[in-house]
Amino acid sequence: MDGMGLLITFDLPEAACTLVLGPGRTSLRLMTLLAVDAAGPDPQGRPARMVRCRPEVAQELLEDLRALTAVLTVVDDDRATVSARAADHVQDALRRTGYWT
Repeated sequence: MDGMGLLITFDLPEAACTLVLGPGRTSLRLMTLLAVDAAGPDPQGRPARMVRCRPEVAQELLEDLRALTAVLTVVDDDRATVSARAADHVQDALRRTGYWT
C-alpha cells in the first residue's frame, strides 16, 4: 500500500509524548518528533495527544517506542510500561488502517 496521501490519527498518552519529546531522545527521526510535537489535545479531555501522520511515520514511531521500551526495561525504569502502552496505541492504529507490517 502507498501511504503517501493517507494520514492516520491515533491517541498517544501525554506521558508517552513526554518520553518521546524529552531530553535525550535525539535518536528519533525528525518526522516522528514533529508528528508528536504537533499533536493536538485529546478532544475528550483525556491526558493524551492526537497524533496525525503518514503510516510510515507511525511505523517509525512504533519502532522507536519498542526500542525505548526495551532500554527502559533493561534498566528497570517504570516508564517502560508507558512506552509499551504507547507502542500498542500506534500498532492498533496501523492495524485499523491496514498498514501493520
